[in-house]
Amino acid sequence: RSLAAPRSSTTAAVSAPQHPHRRPHMGAAGVCAYLCVALALFSAQVHAFRAPLRAAFRKSGRLGATKEDEDTRNVAEWATVLKEHRGRRFQVIAAEAWEDMALKLEREHPERFRFHTSSWGHWPDGTDNIEIGGFSPHNVISGSHVVFLANFESNAQTLSQFSVIITLLQSFVESLTVVLPFYPVGQMERITKPGQVATANTYAQLFSNLPSSGKPTRVMVYDIHALQIAGGRH
Repeated sequence: RSLAAPRSSTTAAVSAPQHPHRRPHMGAAGVCAYLCVALALFSAQVHAFRAPLRAAFRKSGRLGATKEDEDTRNVAEWATVLKEHRGRRFQVIAAEAWEDMALKLEREHPERFRFHTSSWGHWPDGTDNIEIGGFSPHNVISGSHVVFLANFESNAQTLSQFSVIITLLQSFVESLTVVLPFYPVGQMERITKPGQVATANTYAQLFSNLPSSGKPTRVMVYDIHALQIAGGRH
């Protein structure tokens, strides 16, 4: 005889108590329905965004444009930019040695260059007493493209012209181009013994540390006076 207790013919189903804040499990059908609604909403938003965008492109003429049309537009845009550059007007300030050159620029291209005479005086103690042209009776320097014709043939003139360059950069010019036909210290770019001064480097440091006018200052040197470029010793 078996000593085990007899099994009951029915088994009571025991279910875990439901958490009061837990959401019911979403089946596969519920997930599909949720995704369909989300995709429908996303498609509606995309359509609402594309409509004004396509209208704007139709208005600009770019919708359906071919590569040839785009090339034509680019050529026309370049022609417009080139015309603006060629029509740019410059206010010219010049060192005393280059005033004749500045007058020649104005005489041959009056539509592009306007020369303003500056006063390069000195006080009784020998310090600079400079008055830059173009500031009176009306200030035509601020907001303009300026060209400065520099001449570094002596240390005294070099320092005076650096003072003028700094003043121009602090006068809210649109751009400044320094034209230096001759760089007299170009050959002194290295030293052979301690204590020598590489003046080509010190001049370059002065140019590199000029105040900013918001745009890079262009320095154009026609004869840098360096042996590596000149091709030989003379």
